[in-house]
Amino acid sequence: MLQRLTTFILIIFCFSACKKESTVCKDENAVNFNMEDQDGGATCVFAIDINEHLFGKWKVMYQLVYKLPSNTTLDALISDYSALTYVEFEDLYEEDYPLSEIEWAEFITGELGYTYSEFETPENSSMFMEIEYTTDYKVKYYNNFDYNESLTHNWLQFDYDHLAYYTNNYIASEEMDIVELQILDENDFHYRRVEKQGNEKFYEYRRCVKNY
Repeated sequence: MLQRLTTFILIIFCFSACKKESTVCKDENAVNFNMEDQDGGATCVFAIDINEHLFGKWKVMYQLVYKLPSNTTLDALISDYSALTYVEFEDLYEEDYPLSEIEWAEFITGELGYTYSEFETPENSSMFMEIEYTTDYKVKYYNNFDYNESLTHNWLQFDYDHLAYYTNNYIASEEMDIVELQILDENDFHYRRVEKQGNEKFYEYRRCVKNY
């Protein structure tokens, strides 16, 4: 009897100690709170903290600007072209296979006959662009310390990692000027902005550093 009881206790203990860990995020501050983790873990995903880090001036260190037809996206076009193998691509287009989003943008805009511009600010340059996000929800642009009032927008948080820019009243269903935050912390701000312009989309990718 004692042996059976001991075995039963061991089974209960093993079941409790060896049970599979939760695959659901339990942190109420996470954007995926109470959601199943598809990778089998319990990883919590947190929103980019706009209120803590965004406000202030950012020095633009790199920018890429290009246009595409409004009925497609860069990702969709990359998917189409990348169906070719490296060898097939280089034989057909007689140039190196693109290895980054920036290289793809340069190649695809050239193929479609659109303009493409790229600019990098030298580390110690005294001439640069700044972007300022204010606590009254304005985004302002400065060129070599001169404020460009014509470029001022209002902004609001569209969702947890997107901003919506607008000049008059904001209508969510019609908003096409969206900034996707890729990195935002106390020192770095990387984003891609997409703005619809008739039958075209205007893409603007920028890497910035905090300019205290």
